[in-house]
Amino acid sequence: MSNLVKNNLDRISLKGGVVDCIIGVLPNERTTKQKLNFEISMYLDIRLAAQKCDLYHSSDYAFVKSLIERLLEEGEFGLLETAAEAIAHLLLEETLRLKL
Repeated sequence: MSNLVKNNLDRISLKGGVVDCIIGVLPNERTTKQKLNFEISMYLDIRLAAQKCDLYHSSDYAFVKSLIERLLEEGEFGLLETAAEAIAHLLLEETLRLKL
């Protein structure tokens, strides 16, 4: 992310996410759930939330975490990279939906 964009945004990190999911391309990975640890960093403009002390202008981090958990648990991805791409698309779609 460029410094210009980072300068106007705050970084929020969600750490410690753990799900049991199907991930991998090997035959045993396609049938046996594995523990997958995840963390995500989001760049958000939270100035208005901070100024007004109002959650309406912030992000619901528990909801974001639950979206990621559900996607990983139900997705059965072959590659971590594919899962990461799906998470990014999901969060972007959710952001656009909430702004409408």
